[in-house]
Amino acid sequence: MIPFVLVGLGGALGAVGRYGLARWAMARGAPNWPWGTFAANAIGSFVLGVALVLANGEPLLFIGVGFCGGLTTFSSFAADMLMLVQAGRRSAATYYAIGSIVTGLLCVIAGLVFGGLFS
Repeated sequence: MIPFVLVGLGGALGAVGRYGLARWAMARGAPNWPWGTFAANAIGSFVLGVALVLANGEPLLFIGVGFCGGLTTFSSFAADMLMLVQAGRRSAATYYAIGSIVTGLLCVIAGLVFGGLFS
């Protein structure tokens, strides 16, 4: 039962964090680019990289599965891309897709390196 509680609590914190990032991005006046989703995915990738080095067992369930799972979101990424395409911003959608994938990979690598430095 404890693993489910840890994943649920972590997921709730991650979801609230994602919502906060989306609100923050909109308040900054950046409605033409999905900065909230982009930032959530980058931050989540970095945190997951660190967690993969430093955590295991229940802490990894809370951080990796719960928090990072609640924070990052492929469905929002796909919806944001579709909105860019529907708005006629195909090049922006392409840059967003490539930028999100490359940034996610680089952030996971950075998290692995960062986590390794402090283990």
